Amino acid sequence: MSDKKRTDYPDDGVPEDALSPGALSPRSAKGRAERQAGQAARPENDLDAPSSGRAADHIRSAPAKRRSNWGGWLVSFFVAAGLGAAGVLAFQQWGPKPARETAEACLDRTLPDLIDTESQQLQVILVPLFNDVDDVQRLLVRSALEDFQGTDQPLMQLQMLDCSIAPDNTGMLQQLAKTRALSRDILRRTGADVLVWGEVSPDVQRLDLLTTYPVGVDRGLFDIDAISLPADFDADYAGLLAAKVWLSSDVTASLDTELIAAGMQNTVDLLSPMSENAATSWSEQQQGTLYHSIAGAGFLLGLQANDPQRMESALGNFRKASETFGRYNLSDDWVRVQNDMGVARSTFGKLTNRFQEIGLAIDAFRAALSETPRSRYPEKWSMIQSNLAEALNALGARQSDSQLLADSVTAYREVLKEQAPERFPQQWAAVQHNLGAALQSLGQRDNDPAILQASAVAYHAALEVRTAEDQPNAFAVTQINLGATLMALGTRQRSVETLREAAAAFSAALSQLERDTSPVEWGTAQHSLGNVLVAIGEQEEGTESLKLALTAFRSALDEFDRAKDPTRWAVTQNNLGNVLHMLGDREQDAAALTEAVVAYEAALGVLSESAPAYAESVVQSLARVQALQQSISKAE
Repeated sequence: MSDKKRTDYPDDGVPEDALSPGALSPRSAKGRAERQAGQAARPENDLDAPSSGRAADHIRSAPAKRRSNWGGWLVSFFVAAGLGAAGVLAFQQWGPKPARETAEACLDRTLPDLIDTESQQLQVILVPLFNDVDDVQRLLVRSALEDFQGTDQPLMQLQMLDCSIAPDNTGMLQQLAKTRALSRDILRRTGADVLVWGEVSPDVQRLDLLTTYPVGVDRGLFDIDAISLPADFDADYAGLLAAKVWLSSDVTASLDTELIAAGMQNTVDLLSPMSENAATSWSEQQQGTLYHSIAGAGFLLGLQANDPQRMESALGNFRKASETFGRYNLSDDWVRVQNDMGVARSTFGKLTNRFQEIGLAIDAFRAALSETPRSRYPEKWSMIQSNLAEALNALGARQSDSQLLADSVTAYREVLKEQAPERFPQQWAAVQHNLGAALQSLGQRDNDPAILQASAVAYHAALEVRTAEDQPNAFAVTQINLGATLMALGTRQRSVETLREAAAAFSAALSQLERDTSPVEWGTAQHSLGNVLVAIGEQEEGTESLKLALTAFRSALDEFDRAKDPTRWAVTQNNLGNVLHMLGDREQDAAALTEAVVAYEAALGVLSESAPAYAESVVQSLARVQALQQSISKAE
């Protein structure tokens, strides 16, 4: 999911039995070839190989001498063996050494060929697997991913990492920790999105795979997902694996729209038939992963198509995944599902105005937090806590509930205690922005200037990171919100200075927004700029600010479409009528008043049915402007 927010602490998330205790590091292809060549050059059993006919006849004709030669043969054998062992030791000590690279040297050699070159595909790197003889299982994984993505529109850019670290004597847990650290290093240095690694367990014929991927805007946190499959798995398991890799990274939801749709549809098409009759031989983890994958892909498809029914169906699969994993059986997977389901429910509730769904999202986030100790998993905890805070703010704003809004503020402030701006600046800035939004809602609800001032402080903190040069879009969004807070504060305090700061914030946002690429944000900024200029104009004697507001509203109407967004269009028409009304009154301009009447009537054409209470105020404004028209006409 484009915004699916989740993370594990960088050093957590890998089950202790991810590699079996007896696993060995992968052997080099060169070593295997040498061993195979040596075995082929010698008969299967040297001691039973037939000798020449003459020697054989001689042995058969003289059995007594054969006994005496047996002892000598043993002596010769042990002498030869001793000399051979000495030779081997000498060769190992002074002979040429086989190449044994360190991890750093191996990465320096191989990573330059793995630099990200195609940003509109999911970058996937497959590393050698422990105990994978002749790379058989890794090639099977590659085939599964290639089959999933098709050929017409490749979804992934697959790369094989030819890097086998020399084994050491520190034990498998240490090797696992090393591999985990290497996986993060590879992702950092290549800019890749997903790294697939793991081991083959030959005793139980099982393939234990892990996917490591960066999460968050800073790509500084890494999550690790695990999945176990049978060795030499079949097509159904291949589809499940490919879908899991495709859905693992947050990057999946930020690719080209058509690419996302193709991958998500492919996931649903592959896995839905399996979910209707899930294989009884599958483990709970595999079945839970199946439902979780279908849920994530289906919800995003429903979101893109604005299809509430499809989104609601996806929520059903999230519930199945949660029930299958179990809170205490597969707790890591269960927590991940609770978080993803919470994000989906919150999004669905906001889009459909089903407030109970946002409430259920809050419950899901709190359940996930109950199984995520803050002291052990601070980054993971703070990510889920941030999602909880956003849901509390969304529900509190819609229900005008001060307690929910205050809880949201408290939750965001707790998140900031766990995040350092030096380590994760973009993520820290995003939390500051969201804290500002929660404070803004609470300050407007309680009519408290002090809370609105705190909101402005949070937005300014976010803008220390979200600069126009580095993040123009994020800069513009924060400036729009800052402008709205300052406008609310300036209106309550009747401070022209604060209102001018708000106008400057909206203008700063417009300086970074392109109408073609960000039409909604551009139109919103124009509309908001018009509103604050009207507020300034009301406290001024001249008409300069009002004329600038007139231009801003007309620009907004150039973007707002009556058919697509009738309410926004009608409200802007009403505001345009207000400005024309004020200009006509101050300048005794009959033409401006006539335009005001046209704007009010246009607004009423929509609001009379969709917002009757709001429409009543427009009717009153229309009556006043018509009375003013008659007064001016009589004076002439």
